[in-house]
Amino acid sequence: HYTHDAAQVGTSEPDGTKDAVGDYALPHNQKTFRNITAVLAGKAPRELSLSEVEAIWNAIAFYNYVPTYVASPSLGGRPSPAQWRAGAAPFRRVLAEHTPDGVLVCGLTTWDWLVYDSPGGRDVDTRSFEVFPVDGVPCRRIRHPGRGFGWRQGRPVAEALLAPNAAGR
Repeated sequence: HYTHDAAQVGTSEPDGTKDAVGDYALPHNQKTFRNITAVLAGKAPRELSLSEVEAIWNAIAFYNYVPTYVASPSLGGRPSPAQWRAGAAPFRRVLAEHTPDGVLVCGLTTWDWLVYDSPGGRDVDTRSFEVFPVDGVPCRRIRHPGRGFGWRQGRPVAEALLAPNAAGR
């Protein structure tokens, strides 16, 4: 997650992601979360009722690959290589614990690190894949759903993950 609080940068909170979903996704008041919801729902953010938004967020797991707070982009913040690398092992533990049918990876840089830090990932062109399995879980990528993102461009990727038997499980 991003923060404007310099003291929070590099730290983590056990409920930070849960709090972010409650603060931004469920009230449908932050662009990144609105776009993720629209990609999954297949309709524009303004067309979604709050009950539809809540149903979507109660049906999925949301996870931040970088496990610590990063300075807000408005402050020039980007995760460091060490922060990206620190995300690999916890992400794989979450996959093992929750066994999702698929993962929608939000952000091309997140995708690059996810593939790179996976078995066999250091020997491939990360952008040459539409789907990459991590510990048997199919992962698909979309651009980061923040600025300059249209939900329609991510919808076909979500449809591929949501299709019956798309995950091969």
